Amino acid sequence: ENVPDKHREAIERYRKANKAFLESIGRHDLVARLAEGRTGDVQVGEAVMPYFSRVKHLAKEPVLVYPTLPLWRAWDCGGTPSCVWMQPLGPDRMAGLNIIGSRVAMNAGLEGFILNDVLAFQQKYGLMPRTPGTKAGWGKGPRGGFTYFDVGDPSMLHEGKTVKAEITAALLVNQLLHTAFQPGPVEWAARRESGHSIFQRGGRGDRIAFVQMDPEENDTLIKGFAGRFRYPRTNAGKVTMTIEAAKSVSGIFAQPTDACLYGFARLYPVLDWLRQHNAQAAPRVPRRRPKSFLGA
Repeated sequence: ENVPDKHREAIERYRKANKAFLESIGRHDLVARLAEGRTGDVQVGEAVMPYFSRVKHLAKEPVLVYPTLPLWRAWDCGGTPSCVWMQPLGPDRMAGLNIIGSRVAMNAGLEGFILNDVLAFQQKYGLMPRTPGTKAGWGKGPRGGFTYFDVGDPSMLHEGKTVKAEITAALLVNQLLHTAFQPGPVEWAARRESGHSIFQRGGRGDRIAFVQMDPEENDTLIKGFAGRFRYPRTNAGKVTMTIEAAKSVSGIFAQPTDACLYGFARLYPVLDWLRQHNAQAAPRVPRRRPKSFLGA
């Protein structure tokens, strides 16, 4: 409080210079912590999703869930099963995307994860699926609830890869949750490009960004997108930008973020859209006949 004005001005110039330098080299994590005094994650390596922003993509309060719109569960499995609940908005899914919550379990079986974590989350917030009722039309009949779609790592379709050999992870999800699992894209570029694209999209109306994430139910997922899910960088500055390299150094933060990216790629297949656009034939322009023997 007793700092002279000239010193305050010098400190402010120094802060702005530091902020400009850190932004110029892409260290937005340090901008948040050192220049702006905000809580953030120090980035070790190269963030897989550099366009994620806590300011833009974290909702100021718990996100709304609309009973008339389907819910999507996005999965990654293996020894660290993960599930992300999301809800695309609007009839064309283009009004925004709410990430409602996420769960991840370390060194856990898929069956226990579904029974202890997935169902518990849905019961906690009343996100129960719609029940069809009886075929003959008698009894309790159908009950209202949410329509669910499930998408995730294609390896969940392969026997013996993620759960006991006699049943696949996808079949276990189908049996326990009465759903129909859809495999996401195998190609890493498809998931990566969908993530890059939708984190850069602006929001409609009062939405600051296309993606809004619940700030209370996505702790590990938020940290992953904020830089804990990263590509390794050597001391010489070389970055290995493969999904295998990222998972090898990111620990528990890799699974829920990659699960989320499977959902992004299924809902917003940006790479497929780009390929379709590039495959379209260029418009034909009639050649102008030359007016002289020189071709002019």
